[in-house]
Amino acid sequence: MYWLAIFHLLLLATNFTGQSPDYLEQVTQERKERDARFANPITSPLAQVGGALLEEKKTIFGSSQAAKLNWKGEGIEPVHLRILKEGSRILLEPAEGMVLDLETGQSIGRQEWQVDRMYRVGSVLLVLREHPVGPIVRIIDPNSEKVREFEGLRYFPVNEAFRVRARIRPQSPERIKILDTQGWERPARLFGKLTFTVDQKSQSLDLILFGEEGGEESGFLIMFRDQTSGEDTYAACRYLQIPFQSGGEVWLDFNRATNPSCAYATSFACPLPPAGNRLSVPIRAGEKTFSVTHH
Repeated sequence: MYWLAIFHLLLLATNFTGQSPDYLEQVTQERKERDARFANPITSPLAQVGGALLEEKKTIFGSSQAAKLNWKGEGIEPVHLRILKEGSRILLEPAEGMVLDLETGQSIGRQEWQVDRMYRVGSVLLVLREHPVGPIVRIIDPNSEKVREFEGLRYFPVNEAFRVRARIRPQSPERIKILDTQGWERPARLFGKLTFTVDQKSQSLDLILFGEEGGEESGFLIMFRDQTSGEDTYAACRYLQIPFQSGGEVWLDFNRATNPSCAYATSFACPLPPAGNRLSVPIRAGEKTFSVTHH
């Protein structure tokens, strides 16, 4: 009777699919948090409507066709502001239009632009971001129709069969370049291979560390395609992040696979997987393709 009682307790500890309630709750919460980010008109990738790499000493933002950063929204002048590069410094210089600091709500004059600082320019926001190839200005439309119509991302049902143990197989470090969706090359280091089994079939993926010396503190970005890519899932790739580990085994949880930001706006620059990072099996787990009109 004692063992029968234990058996019933174990049954109650899992749902009908064999999932641990704690695990299901954790993955579900992560998905809710991702949805909340997408529903926020400032943080949503859906709100990004443009951007430019600051390659020149002066970049113009405005409604004029001649402006490299061009936007014809409400309240935006033909030459609204200038973005200046002075050595390692980026300066913001209002020209024909007003620029408001989003944090203080105050209009600004010529001043240094700090990374991640947002400014309101007419109907849009501008923010400075760091990128391996140089500083980038992104245009965010907080009134984006895509954000207003957002009803949630689409996912496969959580399935612990796609949470697998994988072995890290290091090799001699090799410096490489990883191409991104803007055609820019990012310095990276090929650390080795990640080997595992899905649906009783052996699979492997390249392990990549980004940066000239390989940023171990950032962990491995697992970029992969599989047999659902271009059909149920985003064609370019999906991502998984795992902590850096020099060897041994790690959990590889495809239920946590997400689309890169470039699945939602073409102005993002997302690293693409090496040619060999295509799995021979369908991974029906994690995030699916996105549709604004889905219900």
